[in-house]
Amino acid sequence: MSFLPFVGLPLSGLSLELGDGYIPTNEMPKIIGRTFDNYQARQGFYMPDKLVLRWSSGSSAMLPGMGIIYTPEGVERDRYAGLSRLPNSLAMDTSLPEVFLGPQAEEPLVGRAWGMRAAYDCSVVTDVSEFAILNRRSQAKEDSPLNVISDRRQLRLGLSTGEEIHPILDRSSNLGSYAEMGLSFKHNKTAIPIYDGTEASSFDSAGLAKADIIEMALWQVRLEASDGDQVDFNEAAGPGIKGIGQAFVKAPDGSGLFVPNRTFFQMDNMNETKLLLEAIGLQSNHTDALEVFNSTFRITAAAAPIGVRCSSISTVGYAVLDTVRSAFHSFAGSPLPLPNESTEGAVPRLGVFAAKMLFGDGLSPGTSAAVRDALVARLLSAIGAPPPLAMSNSAQYGSFVQAGQLQSAAMTAYALDALELMYDTTYRFEQAQERPGLTGSEKGKVLTPGIVPPEIPAVFFGLWAVGSVALALAYGFRRRQSDALNGYSFFRLGVEKSGEVAEVFS
Repeated sequence: MSFLPFVGLPLSGLSLELGDGYIPTNEMPKIIGRTFDNYQARQGFYMPDKLVLRWSSGSSAMLPGMGIIYTPEGVERDRYAGLSRLPNSLAMDTSLPEVFLGPQAEEPLVGRAWGMRAAYDCSVVTDVSEFAILNRRSQAKEDSPLNVISDRRQLRLGLSTGEEIHPILDRSSNLGSYAEMGLSFKHNKTAIPIYDGTEASSFDSAGLAKADIIEMALWQVRLEASDGDQVDFNEAAGPGIKGIGQAFVKAPDGSGLFVPNRTFFQMDNMNETKLLLEAIGLQSNHTDALEVFNSTFRITAAAAPIGVRCSSISTVGYAVLDTVRSAFHSFAGSPLPLPNESTEGAVPRLGVFAAKMLFGDGLSPGTSAAVRDALVARLLSAIGAPPPLAMSNSAQYGSFVQAGQLQSAAMTAYALDALELMYDTTYRFEQAQERPGLTGSEKGKVLTPGIVPPEIPAVFFGLWAVGSVALALAYGFRRRQSDALNGYSFFRLGVEKSGEVAEVFS
């Protein structure tokens, strides 16, 4: 029993060690990040071109400064790659738990801060029933009251329940595509969804019912290059969407080529002679959009349709920061005031810029052609795929966009959207300011976990404590024999040991 603490004490010293860390101070550090007072004070009408450039170049979503993403208490942060080291990064390929994006400094902050509480996730769609908007495309009518996407393409379709569907017809090098994007934002039918109290205020099942939704289905085709195909092309794409219509089918003339499916593009609530694809084509100076792929370019292959469905919940308010655990608690929402004459326009909430990036919409006048590239080209660029190979007088891609790549591109759009809304995608501290109610930290020595798990010395100390209590209970209340040979002990020993003494002297 006595050896247990002598084993536990050295092990306890190995379970904790001194390390470099931060110690809270009373000083106010320089901080960057939007606040309740200046969130609307920016150019809100146009999506920043730098945001699109960062997305199309596959930039990371690392936070500025110390870069702490705060999570609810109890979240196992080591399970998420973006949270395992500093600066933290927003999820670009896997889901994250709900997070709080607050002000950032070059050291940890302590106090109550204003910021954005958000959660988003994108999943690959493998069955048309997983869609909630695009699976009702046949019920859509021209025009839509939501108007999240508006700048580049005028055709938009709306459902009676308020959702909107935007068709996208694009071509880049030897790839062509037709896509449909479904949008559902819970709002007051203002020009764009904003933080005005209509967003989800909780992150439970009731809040999930108010999540903003972005859906995208993508049909891709391979176009014959002007000087013939010269690259080894991987025609696989998937996993595909079961039960969804085919936008491109094999030509009836037996040539082996593909043509747009007129039945697919016919909408029940549009004029019988007006095809959806033709309506898109009119925006591109084509009298018949079928000519985009039929006349000038021959479709040699069609990929299985792929899709993705994204949901997001976000709101703004105040939370108490627990810097030690990188956690937040006591969140209280604070809807932003509506924009007034001193602001250019309302700033949209999380998800709007993400939709615009995927669609290629909302760019400021004079944006370069590189930013306005075709859908497939932008998707391939966003996920870091190799650029097209220059062949003679044409450029050729070597594969279609895969479903997982589409998911990654959508997740990246959400991550960069959140960074832009809270930090303006800024990483420099020249314009940083002090914020009342927040204090900083300074570098110092702190206790950190050692090489021995604390549970091991705890076992030895526990056994020692339990054993000591057991011995105390067993022998602590007994009368012990005296150290001196007095009358009592002589009598007890004489009675109890009489048999043994008799045997010795017999």
